[in-house]
Amino acid sequence: MRARAQTYVVPVVAGLLALVMLIGLIGPAIKSPSPHDIPVGLTGPQAAVGQISSAFATNAPGVFDFTTYASEADARAAIDDRSVDGALVMGPAGSTLIVAGAAGDAVTGVITAAFTNVFQKQGQTLTVETVHPFASGDAHGLILFFVVLAVLVGTLIAQAVVGIRRDASF
Repeated sequence: MRARAQTYVVPVVAGLLALVMLIGLIGPAIKSPSPHDIPVGLTGPQAAVGQISSAFATNAPGVFDFTTYASEADARAAIDDRSVDGALVMGPAGSTLIVAGAAGDAVTGVITAAFTNVFQKQGQTLTVETVHPFASGDAHGLILFFVVLAVLVGTLIAQAVVGIRRDASF
């Protein structure tokens, strides 16, 4: 009887320990789910770059982590190497917001909404360009999530079958 109880107690305790640990890691994010330190590049006239960065520092402190680039090409290169998730390119012909679609819907949504609102309040339009989107068949990057979920469910079913067969053999 004791050996049989240990067969079930150890996995249950291990599972509960993992559950408590994961909830402990997720808890702080659930408590305060706000964007912070989103890396964004800025390029354009120094006065405009300073105005944008100081406006966000005042009105949305800590949301964005700005890096200034000398040119649009440098800002695009930073997006390509994932140093930033988006870049605001300000020039005489207008402003363009470049966002990396594969950074995720939440990040690109925050960046796009924040900068679009700033430009709308000034009566200007902001062109938004998406680079590095997810694959066309996976517009939100969910395939990997479902693959992991399928592996977990398959593993649980296999473990349950092993447990049932073990009980039958006792």
